[in-house]
Amino acid sequence: MPTLETQSLILRDFLPTDWEVINALLCDTEATRYMHFAHWTHEQRQEWFTWCLTNNDEPVRDVYNWAMTLKGADTLIGWFGIGSSSHPTVPGERDFGYLLARQHWGQGYMTEALRAIIAYEFETLATPCLSATCETTNPASARVMEKAGMRHVQTIRDTDSEGNWAERHHYAIDQQEYQALSR
Repeated sequence: MPTLETQSLILRDFLPTDWEVINALLCDTEATRYMHFAHWTHEQRQEWFTWCLTNNDEPVRDVYNWAMTLKGADTLIGWFGIGSSSHPTVPGERDFGYLLARQHWGQGYMTEALRAIIAYEFETLATPCLSATCETTNPASARVMEKAGMRHVQTIRDTDSEGNWAERHHYAIDQQEYQALSR
C-alpha cells in the first residue's frame, strides 16, 4: 500500500510498534462510542490489529487500514479503513470508517485524510463510488463527509457490520461527482 502524504498527515500501513497507541485509542469509550470497536474485547482488538499487519503483506489488497500519523512527528493519531462495500449500490463500490484520537478532534485532520483517500481511490484505483455511514447522534462525522464533498443519500435505521442497530446517515460520492469537485 502506498503511503499518502497531506499537508499535516502521513497515512501509512500499521507497524507492530503501533499496537499500544491504537489499542489505547480503541479502548477510549468516548472516541469509539458510535462504533463497533466500543464493544470489542482485548482479544478482538488484538486479533484485528494482527490481521491489519498480516494484510500489509498481501500483494493485492481489497482492504486498506491506514495508520494516520502527524507529519514530522510520526505520532499515531487515528485509523482509516476502506474496502469493498458489503451492500454496494454499484459494482466496485467501496465503503469506509475512521477513528481519531480525541485530543485531535476539531483540527481538520479527518477531513484532510478523507480528501486524500477519496483522491487516491478515484484517481489511482478508479473506484466508481465511495460510501459511508455515521450515526445521527454523531454530527461531527457527518460534517467531515460533507466537507470532503460527499452527499447525504438517506437516513435510516439499520445495522453496522456487527449487527448493532442505530439510526444512521448514509453518504456517498461517485466518480462524476469527484471529477466535478476537482475542476
